[in-house]
Amino acid sequence: MKFTKEILQIAANKGSQKVAEAMRTLSNYEAKIFASKAEFVPLKKAFTYLAPGKEESVIVYSAVTTAEGFSVLMVSQKDALVLADLLAMKTVGVSKRFTEMERSAVSEVLNVLSNSYVSSLVETAGLDLEFGPPCFIEPGGMEEIVKALKKEDVEDAIAVIFDTRIEIANYGLRARLAIIILTDGMITLEKSKDVNKNFKVLIADDSSFMRKMVRDILQESGFSKFVECGNGKECLKHFEAEKPDLITLDLIMPEMDGMEVLKKIGKKANIVVVSAVGQTHFMEEAKKYGAIDYITKPFDRRLVGEKIRQIANQLSK
Repeated sequence: MKFTKEILQIAANKGSQKVAEAMRTLSNYEAKIFASKAEFVPLKKAFTYLAPGKEESVIVYSAVTTAEGFSVLMVSQKDALVLADLLAMKTVGVSKRFTEMERSAVSEVLNVLSNSYVSSLVETAGLDLEFGPPCFIEPGGMEEIVKALKKEDVEDAIAVIFDTRIEIANYGLRARLAIIILTDGMITLEKSKDVNKNFKVLIADDSSFMRKMVRDILQESGFSKFVECGNGKECLKHFEAEKPDLITLDLIMPEMDGMEVLKKIGKKANIVVVSAVGQTHFMEEAKKYGAIDYITKPFDRRLVGEKIRQIANQLSK
């Protein structure tokens, strides 16, 4: 089942509520859309399977200003999941240096997606860029990007990167896309050596992309033993079977959410919540049930690695 031309037109011209309604007419799954059309990374897992067993998935991707409406991309299920994880990160409302997590997510997306998709996105954005294999820019390739972009767009992008007073919403799609390309790969991480090599971490998150992200961060911080799971029930099973020293726990998961896991084992397990849910009452509830720390997404990769390393060292004493 694919979107009809009429549904695509609704999605392209209307706001998030209309898009969600259009999605629900084609699926038993409710589309979870939290959209702001004036910002670059506005959606939280804004995708849905069109029907069980089908390969097609849909991403509703707001990458344009309010006046320009939405862009709707039809991609394969594999690519949709990667894109959805990128879009799941909280909106960057005020400009700043993009976090390592955001840069890594962009690199991951561009690695997975085909050259034809990247080319179409660049063409849609009106960028004077030519992509050949590989379809992402390696660190050190910034000068070539600067030469390829129109001068005014590069100036806008650099201004947004370095001037925290400027809101991203004030800039067009070209500048916002340029920001991500220009900042990709700018941070080099140093691997910590002083972590107990027998320290085992259970990473519980329904997103395979986020599990890989957390694992990579911890590996860069000196950790080497990992167990992974994608829902709360599996987390409980792995906790009993694997006896992990620490659990990084997402809150929004299928079958059993992270808060239920905390209620069951929070007082006897060492749990650090890593979640996009940032409301104060969720943080307070998580700590009430035993969470030793609460990290909200998006996060600074280096700070997260250091924080969990410090917790691990304290637990190992």
